Amino acid sequence: FHNLMGYRLMAKEDMEGALAHFKLQTRLLPDAANPWDSLGDYYVEVGNKEEARKAFEKALEVDPSFDASKRKLEELDAEDTAS
Repeated sequence: FHNLMGYRLMAKEDMEGALAHFKLQTRLLPDAANPWDSLGDYYVEVGNKEEARKAFEKALEVDPSFDASKRKLEELDAEDTAS
């Protein structure tokens, strides 16, 4: 529920509300990769690559086979290399 609400609020540009939902979801399900991945998406959206990287890395710490976070980290690395 909180992940879905986070994305809906992000789409409505309610970034403060979105962040609250994403963070709550990571507290409710700290051992699930998807909430951390979603938090990373939020940070990418607001331009905070450092926090995005931490969230994606946490998702992979929880589940090393979580492909979405692997791909997103690769994209961040590619952006950093291109800069």
